[in-house]
Amino acid sequence: MPIRLRVRRGSAAAWTAANTVLVDGELGLELVTGKMKVGDGVSGWNALTYIVDPSAIGSEGPPGPPGTDGAQGPQGDPGTPGADGAQGIQGIQGIQGIQGPAGDPGAPGQGVPAGGTTNQILSKISATDYATQWVTPAAGGDPFLARLVLAADKPTGANTTPVTLGLSFNYVVNSKYVIDIYALVAPTAATTGCGFLIDVSTAVTYVGTHVTHQLAATGTLSGASSIGDMAATLSGISSGMPGTQSYPVIGGGILITGANAGTATLFFRSETTAVTTCKANSMFLVTKVV
Repeated sequence: MPIRLRVRRGSAAAWTAANTVLVDGELGLELVTGKMKVGDGVSGWNALTYIVDPSAIGSEGPPGPPGTDGAQGPQGDPGTPGADGAQGIQGIQGIQGIQGPAGDPGAPGQGVPAGGTTNQILSKISATDYATQWVTPAAGGDPFLARLVLAADKPTGANTTPVTLGLSFNYVVNSKYVIDIYALVAPTAATTGCGFLIDVSTAVTYVGTHVTHQLAATGTLSGASSIGDMAATLSGISSGMPGTQSYPVIGGGILITGANAGTATLFFRSETTAVTTCKANSMFLVTKVV
């Protein structure tokens, strides 16, 4: 069971009047003043000195020297975050970093078409991107796309195989060209005739003479395609050349392209194995009309 300790007590006047002798070690409390005495078993109350006297407490003394730091305690729980502070001033710019490695090479770009000759230029042949070809530009003020004036006589071989005269031109899609011939030809022996031919590198709507080929019922011109076979005759002599004198040839042909672009080349041939010469200063003109 719990032990209850009670201290003997009384007022200051009562203790003085009774002059009580407290047993050895017995405490006596003076009410109101809070003073205490402890008995020795012999002396009366009045002869004992106070062991506790609140009124005798002096003024606070100076602080003692700091004690040594104790061991660090465990970390406390995190506090709630504080409000954001004001933005600081911008720092100085850092030094430039080193250059990174070079990237992989890109895919090759669209180049110019292969081929072409000195002084030729690129010309658009359709609205499609990069659709170009090499063409020979007309001289300043020259209305002709291409022209040839023979600087020397041009003979055929001793057979009927066509020979090139040295005139070629590039044609573009959906266009029309006129080839005019002003030539003088001379056989080395009597022959049935000669002719100027044109050869095209791609399929076209029409290529041939503008004299013997007429409009067909469909409203389109008919004629040989002449792709690689030089079958389209522009002009010539088919009524025969009975002597060895010179004969004039004035005529020409037309070329109507379609969806293709390409190159046209002019040739000359004899209808027999007799050598026939296209004379110097013969003239050949090409005009783009549409």
